Amino acid sequence: MATIVQLENRVPEMDELYHSSGNVLLPRILGAELIRYPEGEVEDGSDAALRERARLLQDEGRRPFVIPLAPGNPPYGALGYVKAGQEITSQAHDFDFVIVPSGSGLTHAGLLVGLRQAGSSARVIGSCVRRSAEPQLDRMVQVLDGLSPLRGSEPAEGECCIHLWDEALASGYGKPGETTVEAMRMMAQREGILLDPVYSAKAFAAVPALILSGVIPEGSRVLFLHTGGLAAMFGYQKTLEKAF
Repeated sequence: MATIVQLENRVPEMDELYHSSGNVLLPRILGAELIRYPEGEVEDGSDAALRERARLLQDEGRRPFVIPLAPGNPPYGALGYVKAGQEITSQAHDFDFVIVPSGSGLTHAGLLVGLRQAGSSARVIGSCVRRSAEPQLDRMVQVLDGLSPLRGSEPAEGECCIHLWDEALASGYGKPGETTVEAMRMMAQREGILLDPVYSAKAFAAVPALILSGVIPEGSRVLFLHTGGLAAMFGYQKTLEKAF
């Protein structure tokens, strides 16, 4: 099976290393074909470009399967995190808070649904990595609504279950601000755990901030979901060299 990965220009004004290293290099190593879409925040246009490529492949006798991103499409990507939530609960169920990055909404929504299905009442807090809390709330509602028919059930989670924190968003998606850098430093130098500057560091930044603000009370049991992405650090090499 051949794989085509479409890259979007979400972080302008980055250097050549950003466009050739990190998560751009990985799919090449894995044998995927890379194509580019010039806009970064036009999801409908990006999906349309993928579908046009799929149409051309069909004309060649191929059988393409498109994984779209824009709202209004079935959130298939969330289903894996539904299972992840169920698996997490089967291993440990005594935590009070779950901290997760919230961007497309698929990871956040899928994990929330999986935990609730498995009987966990932990408060799931999404740290915004792409848009601020208000528009992200709308995004999450759409994803949760789209998950219901895929699960064969009525919606079980409403706005009251969606908790968001956006103080590490800084100047936007893919731009590590001071809070993000401090989260990377804290975990690397205290725990030996590396975080990427796009997703996992912005997610972890919520933990100390919410503890200091009292949202997470003393003695709470907190689960932080590390979503990987470490290769992205090398695409941000020059930025991180300055920060550290």
